[in-house]
Amino acid sequence: MGVSACLMGERCRYDGKSKANPAVQAFLKDHDCILVCPECEGGLSCPRVPCELKNGRVIGRDGMDYTVAYERGAQRCLEKVKDCDLVILQPRSPSCGATQVHDGSFSGELVPGQGIFAARLKESNIPVLEADAF
Repeated sequence: MGVSACLMGERCRYDGKSKANPAVQAFLKDHDCILVCPECEGGLSCPRVPCELKNGRVIGRDGMDYTVAYERGAQRCLEKVKDCDLVILQPRSPSCGATQVHDGSFSGELVPGQGIFAARLKESNIPVLEADAF
């Protein structure tokens, strides 16, 4: 199983915190897991500038384009989980959101869509489940 590292308690989110999810952790306790963080794998620091998807690009609150780092991280993480039966992802993330992402306005608004890593997983026919399903 692959899983977003923040869900397992790793402090790798943009704000330097985790998004530990006890239900996901309980589900995975008897499974071999590969923890991934596409942002960290892409070379971004922790903490880092908050980013959202806008017109197919990953844009930071600072106005800079971080798409290359997100794509690099998504590719590296895809290599790590390519043989997994399932990857559990953090919802709404510009990397890991599988059904919705923030709209790029930094207003908290959500739109249907997929993060960079989630889209790569789906293109590779790797089953994805968001942590909200637990």
